[in-house]
Amino acid sequence: MKKLIPKILFSAQHFGFGSQATIAYILKNLKRKGFKSDNYLVGWGNVTHFFKNYKELFDSDKIIETDIKGISNIDKKFDLIISCGNPYISIFGYDCCIPVINIDTNFWFWLLTKDKKNYDKYSQIMEHILKGGNYLEKISRLEKSGLTPHESQLLSNKCSLHSFLEKFPYINEKFPGTEKRIFRLGDILGGKNKFSEISPVLDLSVVKNKKIKKDYILINLNGMKNPVNDNADLDIYVKMIAKFISPVINELYKDKKFIIVVHPEIAERIKKNKKFFNLHAGIKVKSFSHREMLKIMEKTFLLITAPGKKSIYEAIHYGVPIIFLPEQNSTQYPQVLGYRKMGGEFPGILIYEKEKDLKKIKFKSGIEEMHWMYKKYEEWEESGSYQRDLLDLLKNEYSTDIALDKLAVKQRSVLNYQKGFAGADQISNFVIKYFQYI
Repeated sequence: MKKLIPKILFSAQHFGFGSQATIAYILKNLKRKGFKSDNYLVGWGNVTHFFKNYKELFDSDKIIETDIKGISNIDKKFDLIISCGNPYISIFGYDCCIPVINIDTNFWFWLLTKDKKNYDKYSQIMEHILKGGNYLEKISRLEKSGLTPHESQLLSNKCSLHSFLEKFPYINEKFPGTEKRIFRLGDILGGKNKFSEISPVLDLSVVKNKKIKKDYILINLNGMKNPVNDNADLDIYVKMIAKFISPVINELYKDKKFIIVVHPEIAERIKKNKKFFNLHAGIKVKSFSHREMLKIMEKTFLLITAPGKKSIYEAIHYGVPIIFLPEQNSTQYPQVLGYRKMGGEFPGILIYEKEKDLKKIKFKSGIEEMHWMYKKYEEWEESGSYQRDLLDLLKNEYSTDIALDKLAVKQRSVLNYQKGFAGADQISNFVIKYFQYI
């Protein structure tokens, strides 16, 4: 009897681009292993924008663009859902009895407190959200629950058949050991056996060309757009970064090509309001797909970026030295600490290290905190008090090609803490075995 081809629904967080890149590489990996499936994608905003550039992964008529409530109207005859941290599609799967595999790229974030009462609170809230009613009723309870957009991602784990926890090394900096982390997650999310810790899922398939000329400086703000930032905050941040970059172009790198990489919506606002953003004439504004970003990384002389995850590892892989811009939220500072703890030299202009009162803020992306940080950026932008900090750092420490090459070598120490980047393999093997046994 001929085995039926499984029908799989994919989705990802609708902000940033890292989660979409994770899904893309898992699907590439499944195809490489000869696994055949009928693939659909559901999402909105960033998700559909990202995957329209990957025509080999999804047929155009199988990309379902809808809003959160519209998910309730899509076909429920799927054999499996694979999602990277999208709580809405996980709740949909839970409600329709469709098994969900979840990839959690933020699991280090969930253990910011040792307070058992906090975990009991999360557990009670999630039980309340999922009790009875249809998908739309569950979503309504989620929206009234008081969970932040980040906290709501815990539901992606709660609703899953199995969750893969993507391990980035910096999680060891402030938080408990792996076993304790998974045990605590298991306490509130359905048992520790449903969790597997995996290596980072990275697409390192673009072949490095050592002969290629490196004459680009990338200012990477690609992951800015997320539920806890409003447009006014984002615009303030971009305007401030433009002030940081202008003296660098004028006094240090007139011979380099500068590209600022932003979300398409931000690029459109920059285009319409050039006077407000006041970008240097030497900066080109781009919105790259992940594939385009990897290709341009090959030609990049220096990456100037807010602290992140996937883009940092990819830059290190391509031998691109990294200088950090001010954090976009305070969860990014522990990442910097972690990179440094692993022996890497990671310089930057970090608000956490300049503003003592920031230390009062917990490592948690709450709405009030985000506005506090962007208010601080607005003060910086208006006063110009840090306008030359980035230039001074580069001129004093990294003004020569030799100094930047040495920096890139030191930053490669981070890769020594990984047992490879086999996360996509681990997930793909699980999916293949799952369909062998059902």
